[in-house]
This record gives sequence, structure tokens and C-alpha cells, in this order.
Amino acid sequence: PARVSIMPVISAALLYRIVRSVPNIHALRLRQLNITPMVPRNVVGVPRISVDHVEYDKCHSDVMTTFTFLALFHLEHLDFEPLFEDADIAHPCADWPPLEVEYLCVDPGTPQPVVAFKALQHVVPPRMLKSFRYPSTAIQQVPPPVRTFLRDVGQNIVDLDLSPCEYLVDHAPRRR
Repeated sequence: PARVSIMPVISAALLYRIVRSVPNIHALRLRQLNITPMVPRNVVGVPRISVDHVEYDKCHSDVMTTFTFLALFHLEHLDFEPLFEDADIAHPCADWPPLEVEYLCVDPGTPQPVVAFKALQHVVPPRMLKSFRYPSTAIQQVPPPVRTFLRDVGQNIVDLDLSPCEYLVDHAPRRR
């Protein structure tokens, strides 16, 4: 559904318990859910679940809930297209849990790509990523800070797919 109001509502804590109850899960597809915050939000000491592939597609949530939930997993590959309640994250929380993700694809359909990339900068540790993909062909009014994100966390990337390359300039003047 296109409207948030008709998305099924589920708490991140319940979703985590469901996933924990299924042994040997390899792939998890979360699509068009309204995910409510976890209680408590602190996930320190909670054992991470290893998952090969997670699709987080058009799930509606705030930034903190999204990354607190995703931090409960060790992710081989994350396809990421969130619907954030937050319009901006000018003051990210210093204690956001770090993600463990090796291959990241940020989908071009993300309605607030700048917020997504700013949040990712705070939760993806340097040298964590091996692969990064941003397959956007859409022109955004405000280009997301892809170059800054890659500078901060992309030191270990061996596979990079960016399209179009205009996203690498981050508001910098073009050279001729």
C-alpha cells in the first residue's frame, strides 16, 4: 500500500522475537510494515542473529528504531529502502548501535535519501563494508551525501556500483 496508515503495525521487539524463534534463517524480507519502537532501545549485550540477506523495503519507522532493530543482526547483505518519520537527523544520537553489514544497497526509491545517508554515516563503522551499491537513476532535488558517506566508511570496499556519477559530487562544483 502507498499510504502509511494502512500498513500493518508491528513492534521491533516482537519482530526480533519472531526472527529469533526461527532457527537457521538465511533471508528476511520486511516490506511495507509500520515498525514501532523497541522497549528498551538499548541493545547492548543482545546476541546478534546472522542473516545472509535482509530486504528492508518501504518500512515506516523513525531512524532510531530502524537502526536499533537492524543492529540486532549480523548482515551479509542489506537492501535498504526505508520510510523514515524523521525529516532530518541534525542531532544523531551518539549511542546508536553500529551495524554489522558487509554488502549494502541503498535503493533509489528512498523518499528521504539525505536522511538515510546521514544516518548510515553514524551506524556503519569504517572498514565494515565490502560492497556498496546505489542504483539511482532518479534526480534528487538535494543530492544525498554519497561521497561523504564513502569517505567515512568505504575504506574496505572492493565492489562499488554508483549510477549516475553525479551523486559523487555532493554539491561540489564540477570540474572540466
